[in-house]
Amino acid sequence: MSEGVPRSSGGVGWFPSQERRAARDFLRVVETHFHGIVAEASQFAEDHPTLGPAARTMPSDDRARRVAADVQAAPSTAASVTRLARRAGAGRRTIERLFLAETKMTVGEWRRRARLLHGMRRLSAGASVTDAALDAGYSSVSAFIATFRKTFGVTPGRYQR
Repeated sequence: MSEGVPRSSGGVGWFPSQERRAARDFLRVVETHFHGIVAEASQFAEDHPTLGPAARTMPSDDRARRVAADVQAAPSTAASVTRLARRAGAGRRTIERLFLAETKMTVGEWRRRARLLHGMRRLSAGASVTDAALDAGYSSVSAFIATFRKTFGVTPGRYQR
């Protein structure tokens, strides 16, 4: 076997714990770079409005931005889109149209991504999968795990290792 090729049992080479550690480190680097790229892309989109709404990750309209800020501040809230929109001074349909036009996502999709990123941050900080799921607003751990795996290609437990 060539050097550097993972081995799962005995001998010289990587061990499963080294593989897990390398995968965890890799995912953390990817997450760090992802957040940096998103921040840079958002700033670039704000600095260059001619690029249009497709480049934005946050809505630019004040009402939609208030809804986004509410979701980010309390991702576990069970408040409906109607209630969030009302707090922001708009109707549900207006907020839905604004999110779709400015982020190319529905409010539900945007909220799901915000919750997953919150859960990912909690896992990176050492929280259990259960705590991360509940803090991110999921009513069941299995729903969080399924959504996390579908989105990131790895389970939260594996990401955390």
